[in-house]
Amino acid sequence: MEHLKHIEIDKEKWDQAIDASDNGLIYAKSWYLDIVSPDWQALVDENYETVFPLTCRRKYGYNYLYPPFFTQQLGVFSKEVPTIDAVNQILRSIPKEFRFIEINLNHQNKTSAPDFSWGSACCWFDYCWNVVGWSSDWLYVDWLCGRIGYPSNRFAI
Repeated sequence: MEHLKHIEIDKEKWDQAIDASDNGLIYAKSWYLDIVSPDWQALVDENYETVFPLTCRRKYGYNYLYPPFFTQQLGVFSKEVPTIDAVNQILRSIPKEFRFIEINLNHQNKTSAPDFSWGSACCWFDYCWNVVGWSSDWLYVDWLCGRIGYPSNRFAI
């Protein structure tokens, strides 16, 4: 999967991929993402057969992924239902620049990776789980709490 910045995304190919995917949703169409997350980025394979939108922001000097308002589900979109291993691999290929990640995965994205804590349609994990060695709890921002010295369960999202 290749990481593309917003201006590098071929939106015609992107929309064709969403239309052709078995799990295509309006939330993943380029025009919709342009409205709810104007600087969205993406992970795509060579032929735009598998795509993954990255709705991102920057706050207090940190880049993070978030679920935009009025966007119920995003995640991996492809012609075939993605396997558990494929979803895990794509999630691990999210660029390390995103220090906090909150993603609502679509109904066909399943994972069983012990590194992540989520249900079948929801993904909440802190990217510092393995990068810096900080521990991470399901609904707590450990990277922030760890940096300022508070207990990891002090601030709930």
